[in-house]
Amino acid sequence: MQHCQQGQQCHSERSVWAKRGCSRVRVRPRAIAKRAWACMTLGALVSGSVTFAASPWSYDPHARPNGVRIASLWSARIEPRTGIDEVVLSPELRAYEPRFGASLAASARWLAVGAPMDHDDGNLPGTVHLYSAEDRAPLVAHLHEVAHTDSPTGGDRFGIAVALRFADTAEPEVIIGCDTSDELLQDAGCVRLFRLESSTLQAGAMLFSPRPEPDEAFGHALAASESTIVVGAPRSDVVVVGEDANGEPNARHFYDSGRVYVFTRSVQSGAWHVTASLERETPESSAWFGNAVAVSGDWIAIGAPGSDVPDESGAHPTAMSVGEVTMFHRNAEGAWKLHTTLRPPQRPQFASFGSALAIDGETLVIGAPGYTVPSELREESSAIGAAFVYRLSTATVELTQSIFAPDAGASTFFGLSLALSKGHLLVGAPGASDTGQSSGAAWQFMRRERDAAFTPIARLRAQAAGEMFLLGSSAALLPNLAIVGRFNDEESGRPRGSVHVFGLDSTAIAAHTATEAWRADPQARNASDP
Repeated sequence: MQHCQQGQQCHSERSVWAKRGCSRVRVRPRAIAKRAWACMTLGALVSGSVTFAASPWSYDPHARPNGVRIASLWSARIEPRTGIDEVVLSPELRAYEPRFGASLAASARWLAVGAPMDHDDGNLPGTVHLYSAEDRAPLVAHLHEVAHTDSPTGGDRFGIAVALRFADTAEPEVIIGCDTSDELLQDAGCVRLFRLESSTLQAGAMLFSPRPEPDEAFGHALAASESTIVVGAPRSDVVVVGEDANGEPNARHFYDSGRVYVFTRSVQSGAWHVTASLERETPESSAWFGNAVAVSGDWIAIGAPGSDVPDESGAHPTAMSVGEVTMFHRNAEGAWKLHTTLRPPQRPQFASFGSALAIDGETLVIGAPGYTVPSELREESSAIGAAFVYRLSTATVELTQSIFAPDAGASTFFGLSLALSKGHLLVGAPGASDTGQSSGAAWQFMRRERDAAFTPIARLRAQAAGEMFLLGSSAALLPNLAIVGRFNDEESGRPRGSVHVFGLDSTAIAAHTATEAWRADPQARNASDP
């Protein structure tokens, strides 16, 4: 714990401290980006540092890196007709229990769940679990055990971000971020690609920053389309070289300003190449540009939740960590050009606008989990959080709706996670205190036909949720399914995550009707396993 004065920026070589005038929680550099909000009230509730772990399986140094384990996905049948059925996906209990569910990606019938490990977990590898919702035979794959070396380095946070890409097959390519990988430099990060072929995940290309630097966090955020992969590196430093008042060369360093890299796949060779390096128009220390990314068609959205609002001189902030989202649009020549920069209404301090992003067609949704709702709209409004809906067009990006959590109190952190698909919006709020302090919740919204506005139709809560359950830390959507993750278990005294799959009725939502825990069978092995 460290104490800083209001407005002071505190840095150390290996850690980042929140910009807030109070006692604050240390946030490890591996976790700064998507969860910069943890420096605020919710961070204090999570007992110090925000970290993520992984692997429901004990580490086997002789196991093949592409070994696949088969188990049954659905413990309870989901009948989304009259209410909600809840199925809990959770790894097995072990000495080191994974922070399973730290990242989610869903598309078509596939669900990928990341369970990353960091340096606190020693040499244990992270894992990504790939589930198929159609055949009820998920693939629980160990992807990082001995992929490159005879013994794993550990602590790469393999699975801190996941994305799915579909090209010419019905089976996905799984894209996995390892934002503290030491492949090139210490904690510089990398991205791993795996192709699902004949029910086996095959290791493919590795992507690296074209200008690697220590602690860059390359791979902390991911987004993918058919021929494009967008990679966030929110801890990348920016150096601007100019002249001082005497005309002498002068270099200004902006630490953790952040960068985003765009990779494009060659049609001829199939290889991935960096085609764009995107930065903020004005560099800023601790902006964390690239904390969240989203891509759809000719649009890329990039979140910078640590960005401050400067005064007229530009020398001092008038509001800290308001956050911003930068929109890039691809022109006819295929180049990504800055389109506009978005900030939240009223620009309250510590809003962390841009912590989560979702794009579907011409709709963009931006999460601001630290947003303080104007007092005339809500009592106890501090850090309730908000989600903002925009309509995208080449002419303008227009704010069409501001969404606040219905019946939520302070420190709900509504908007920390988002999922958007075909008129359905899922918003996570891990600080919601429904069945205990910060038990967490998620809200489902549906778009109305008459005015295209999102209206709430369900508040999702885990039946087993208790104090510090933090449901809503991650979110994803599949047809008729809402998928919500959480990464902390107060009862065990160690982080242990789970993923909650809710079957939803699209017209009327009733109470929960079933809860059953899912456990992977450690004896169920593919023939290729040793």
